[in-house]
Amino acid sequence: MAERAPRARWRSAVLVAALAAALAGLAGGPARTPAGAAPGSAPVLPGQVFTGNFPDPHVLRVGDTYYAYATNTGGLNVPVLASTDLQTWVGVGEALPELPSWVHRRPQRDLWAPGVVRLGGRFVLYYSAPHSGTGTQCISVATAAGPTGPFVDRSFAPLVCQADRNGSIDPSPFVDADGTPYLVWKSEGVPGREPTKIWAQELTPDGTGLRGGPVEILETSLPWEGEVIENPSLVRFEGRYYLFYSANRWDSTGYATGYAVCAGVLGPCEKPLSRPLLASNGTVLGPGGPAAFVDGGGRLRLAFHAWTAPHTSYPEGSRSLRVATVIVSPSRLAVAGYPDPGDTLRGRRSRQLAPSASGDGYLVAAVSGEVAAFGDAPFLGSLAGLPLQRPVVGMAPTPTGAGYWLVAADGGIFAFGDAGFFGSTGAITLNQPIVGMAPTPTGKGYWLVAADGGIFSFGDAGFFGSTGAITLNQPIVGMAPTPHRERLLARGRRRRHLRLRRRHLLRLHRRHHPQPAHRRHGPHPHRERLLARRRRRRHLRLRRRRLLRLHRRHRPQPAHRRHGPHPHRERLLARRRRRRHLRLRRRHLPRLGMTGTGPGARPAGPRSPDLRPSWVWWRTGADWSARFPPGSHRAPARDQPGSAPWSTEREGEGPGARGCRPS
Repeated sequence: MAERAPRARWRSAVLVAALAAALAGLAGGPARTPAGAAPGSAPVLPGQVFTGNFPDPHVLRVGDTYYAYATNTGGLNVPVLASTDLQTWVGVGEALPELPSWVHRRPQRDLWAPGVVRLGGRFVLYYSAPHSGTGTQCISVATAAGPTGPFVDRSFAPLVCQADRNGSIDPSPFVDADGTPYLVWKSEGVPGREPTKIWAQELTPDGTGLRGGPVEILETSLPWEGEVIENPSLVRFEGRYYLFYSANRWDSTGYATGYAVCAGVLGPCEKPLSRPLLASNGTVLGPGGPAAFVDGGGRLRLAFHAWTAPHTSYPEGSRSLRVATVIVSPSRLAVAGYPDPGDTLRGRRSRQLAPSASGDGYLVAAVSGEVAAFGDAPFLGSLAGLPLQRPVVGMAPTPTGAGYWLVAADGGIFAFGDAGFFGSTGAITLNQPIVGMAPTPTGKGYWLVAADGGIFSFGDAGFFGSTGAITLNQPIVGMAPTPHRERLLARGRRRRHLRLRRRHLLRLHRRHHPQPAHRRHGPHPHRERLLARRRRRRHLRLRRRRLLRLHRRHRPQPAHRRHGPHPHRERLLARRRRRRHLRLRRRHLPRLGMTGTGPGARPAGPRSPDLRPSWVWWRTGADWSARFPPGSHRAPARDQPGSAPWSTEREGEGPGARGCRPS
C-alpha cells in the first residue's frame, strides 16, 4: 500500500460521505455507501461484470479459472472476481465475511492487499488489518475449503506485526519449487528515520505459522521510487526469481511498477534497471499493486491497478484491474502493450531536454508529449496516447528533481510528480504560440514565453518585462531563468540573519554571564589543549597531596620535615653540623686552658715543648706566648691554685706528636 497521510484524508472523506448518505437515507434519499467502499466505487455484485475500483489485486489460478482478490471496496471486506480469459471479470462476492476479535472495527475497516495460496487441500488467505490495541496495520491469516471462501480467521493475534517499524502490510504468499511456502510483505517504516522495506520469511507447511526469522530482501534505492516501496509479488519463471513491486506516492502519476532479480526466495535481490518497468503513459496513470502469476499457457502475466486519466485520487477517480503479458528476455523484462519508459521517443521528434537534479541524467520530451528518462532522471509520466490540440513545445523540471512540467503550444500545462499546477493560457487567445517555459527557484511558479516575447507568469513568478511591444527580426524560441537569483538572495539573507542572531545572543549571554577579562575575546585557539594541560596539572597536584597525606598518616615525621625535603637538604645539614662543631669547640677550649680556636690552639702561658694537649696538633714556630702573654684571662697560670697539673707522660715527639693529656 502507499503512504498513510493521503489515505487518512480519503478515510475522512469516506466518513463524511457516509454520514451525508445516512442523513439522505433518513430523508427518503438513496441508501448510504457501504463502509469500506471508496467514494463512487460500484458494488461488487455476484454474476455481474465488474469494471470499477479494484485496488491492490492478487490473482490465483485454479484450473482454468482465475480468481482476483483486492483491498476492501464495493462494500466488501475482501471482494472476489472470477474470469476465464483474464479480460472479463465477474463478481463472486465476499471472501472474508467475519473478522477476528483483535481487528479494529473502523467504519471503513481498512483491509488491504490480500493474497491467497493453495496449500494441500485448502486455501489460505493473508491480509492486513488495523490492530485494535496499537492502531497499526498487521498481517493475519484465514483458511477456507475453496478459493471463493468463506475464509475463517480464528486467530487471537496477528501473524506478523512489526510495531517497531510502524506496522506490516501487503502480504504476498509464494510456494517454491520444492513445495516450501513463504510469505513476502512490506514494513511501513518511519518517515525520516527508517525507509520502507520488503521482507520474506518461511511458513509452516499449512501456511498458518512462521518458521525462522524475517529477512530483508529489498528497500528504496532509486530516484523514481521516492520514499515508498510496497506491494511485493514474488514469482519463479524459467528457473529465475523475479520480485515485482510498486513505489512512490500511490495517488500520483509518479506511482510506478519495478522489478528485481533474486538469487532465491530470501535474496539477495538486485534491481537491473534504474527506471521503472511500468509507468504512467497516456490514459494509464500510476500503475502499481503488481501481482505476478503464470497462466495456463505457461506465460508470465502481471496483474496491476491503474488510474484512468485525468484523475489520480478519490472520489473522482478509481483504480481499475488490468492484466498484461510480461516479455522475458535474457537482459531485461518488458510489458506487452505498454511502452518502455526508456524507449518512448523511438521514431518521434524530440522537442526539449531537461537535466536531473543531480546532473547524472536527463529527460527528453517529444512533440507528442512522450517523455524518456536517462541516467538517474526519474520517469514520472507522459502524455503518450492522449489527443493533444497543440504539440508539446517545452519542458521544465522542478527544483527537487522529483517532477516536471510539459507545456503545449497553446499554453496548456501538464504537471507530473511533485510539480504543481498554478495556471495556464489554454483558455486565452494568444497572438503568438507559446515556445518555452522556465520554473522559479522555489518550484512554486513558472513563466511561459510566446514567440513574440510575451511573458506569462504564474504562481510566485514575477513579471520583469517582455518584448511583446517590440518588433523582432526573428521570433523568440525559448527562455531560461536567472541562475537561482532568488535562492542566492534568500541564502544571503538567512546567513546575515544568523550572524546578527548569534551576535545578539552573545551580547545577552555576556550581559547575564560575565566572564573574566582574559576570556572576553572568545576562546583561545588552543583552548582545549590548555584546558587539558591544566586538568592534568591539577590532577597531579591533588594526587601528590593525597599521597603525602597518606604517607604522613602512616609515617609521621618531625615538624620541620613535614613539608617535604629541601632541594639542598644535604648541603644545609653539613653546614649546620660544621657550625655546631665550631660553637662547641669555642666553648670547650678556654675551659681546658687552650688559646685560640683554630687547629693550632695551645695552652696559655709560655711555650713548653714537654706539655702538649693530646687533642691538638702542634704547629712549630708559632709564638703563642707573644699573642697571649702570661696572666691573661684566656691563659691561666700553670701553678696557680686551681689549675690542673700537667702530666709528664709523652705520647710522641716532634711536630706531629700528640701532646700530653691532663692528669
